[in-house]
Amino acid sequence: MLQIRFHPNFKSAATLLFAGSHADIARLRCVFLEWKGETLDLVKHLQEKGNIYLFSVAELHLQRTTKGKSFTWRDDKGKWLISKAYQEQIIGLLDGLLDSDKAGHQYFDVGESHIQIMVAKDEYPLPQTP
Repeated sequence: MLQIRFHPNFKSAATLLFAGSHADIARLRCVFLEWKGETLDLVKHLQEKGNIYLFSVAELHLQRTTKGKSFTWRDDKGKWLISKAYQEQIIGLLDGLLDSDKAGHQYFDVGESHIQIMVAKDEYPLPQTP
């Protein structure tokens, strides 16, 4: 199951983490591959396509920008501004994860944000509930 988790102190930084299996990361890649730049709540969109696990995440809006990239986070909600060139870079990073048979992760450069975005394949299992 694809996980979208916000951690205020993960690997020494506030982090938005996408984690899952090869199939889960491929599902995330499809969203970026098919996205045409319209404002999109990524959380809602992924929930419409299947189950996802959320931790401290309510909304994550993708929006097109002509000026590179930026990311803001407040009260469990994010806004990710993505240029066409940056969208292609994201797809390339996801392709790198998917092309490998090994577990791994990629960090996405989100400009001046104090939040880092990380996508991990086969590294972080779904948290266990007591």
